[in-house]
Amino acid sequence: AAITGAEGRRADLAVVAARTRAELASLPLPCDPSGLRRAVTAAHAEGRLEQDLAGASAELEVMRAQASVELARLAAGELMLEQVEALPVPSVETCERFNEELGSLDRTRERLNADQEKLGKQLLEIGRQLAELRLAGEVPTEAQLLGTRALRDQDWVVVRGAWLDGLAVPATPLALADGYQAKVQDTDDLADRLRREAERVARQATLASQHGAAVAEAERLEAAESRNETDRARAAGEWLALWAKTGVSPRSPREMAAWLGRHAKMIEKAAFVRKQAAKVGELESRLARSLTALADALAALGVDGPGTARSFVDVLGRAAERLAGIEGAERRRTELVELMNRQREEGEREERALAAARQRRGEWQADWDNAVEGLHLASGARPG
Repeated sequence: AAITGAEGRRADLAVVAARTRAELASLPLPCDPSGLRRAVTAAHAEGRLEQDLAGASAELEVMRAQASVELARLAAGELMLEQVEALPVPSVETCERFNEELGSLDRTRERLNADQEKLGKQLLEIGRQLAELRLAGEVPTEAQLLGTRALRDQDWVVVRGAWLDGLAVPATPLALADGYQAKVQDTDDLADRLRREAERVARQATLASQHGAAVAEAERLEAAESRNETDRARAAGEWLALWAKTGVSPRSPREMAAWLGRHAKMIEKAAFVRKQAAKVGELESRLARSLTALADALAALGVDGPGTARSFVDVLGRAAERLAGIEGAERRRTELVELMNRQREEGEREERALAAARQRRGEWQADWDNAVEGLHLASGARPG
């Protein structure tokens, strides 16, 4: 009975051991998952890369859209944000200096225009008053008196030369005398008119003086206006040249000073956009590195790459699933090896027990055979 029981247990152990070996053989070949484990651990440490990248990219688009609106307000043509940031614009102080210079020239021009308009009205009034004087008759002048006296004196020189010195003259003595007498009369008449019309004469002289002064002032104003236009053209040319390298068509210095304020804010916005773009680029690089590391680790284990259409979450899930499978298989392999060791030890114990039982049976059989022989019983007899 002991031998039969030992043999039954040995057979059962052989069946169980065969099943264990079969299960062990069905497991995947052992492989080193350390590279995949590192890649999965690093990917988990990166956090929500795809969500972070999507959020950062959306924020970047909003910032760029706002920057585009500001660029349109700057009227910077087709320049990009980075180009606007690098524009060689003048300083606010330079704008203020040109504003003061051009403003001063504009004020001078306005003053000159006002003076010219006032002077024009003054000349018209002087001309009207002179016309009124002439309507009442020609007003004699000191210059006219000097002129008639000069003619009289010239005739006197001719008369005296003919009478006293016997010089030849082109006219008869009577005609010469009559001509001289007429010159004397004209001179006396003009002198009498000057005395009688002293008020009109003085008035005309005053008006003539005022007219001359006004004409001189008009010439001075015209020269000043010409200089002003020259200075203004020079300053305007310098102002345009100052902006030539920027590609921006400048408005007035006052407006461009305000423009520079908006440009400074745009530079600040460009810095934020650049910082956000760098953040997006960093997230993209981290995502690419993680995907590459996962793909390489999977490929090293004979698993096909994720392809371009797979998301980071999908690839990470696939890698984690693969790692869990490998680690689970390794744990099961270890369990089965330990189980086989225990089964082998148990099998060895059963073998020893069976051998001991057989040895005891042999010894008993030998003792029985001797006893049967001494009793002269038939060979093969059994205890009754």
